[in-house]
Amino acid sequence: MARVDDRDPEVVVSRLFPPGEFSGERTVAAARMASELVRYLNHATRGASSLSQPAEAAEVVSALSTMVGRLTQTMGQVASQVCEQAEDPRLLADGLGPVPATGASGLAYEAAVELALAERRCGEVGAAMSIAQRRMSRLYLADDQSDDQVADSVSDGW
Repeated sequence: MARVDDRDPEVVVSRLFPPGEFSGERTVAAARMASELVRYLNHATRGASSLSQPAEAAEVVSALSTMVGRLTQTMGQVASQVCEQAEDPRLLADGLGPVPATGASGLAYEAAVELALAERRCGEVGAAMSIAQRRMSRLYLADDQSDDQVADSVSDGW
């Protein structure tokens, strides 16, 4: 039988990706895993059975809002890394597409600009998700709460 800790996302992630043990390979693997988790969510949220309660949907949106906020930070940090790489005289670009007159470094800076734009848009998405989550957290099905709980939540300003 699984221990409670085995289902705690922070515990699972720290076992797979120990804090402080960073490398390009591990970073790529973490990004790929995040992508696969989102794919799972895409499939899981197709049917009503996965989120039969409003509170479950609100919790999913809350977690995704947190994820988008963290992704915002990641985009900014990756953009900074790409800018640093642009300054490396060893940087080259393949011949598979157009390269700006400024060469590989110009291509890297163009990528960094797009990442900065993605960072800003992630921030906007995260803010909208946070507002949606706050509204969703107020919802419940009639059988979920007693009238006393509803009266308490109304008196608390909800």
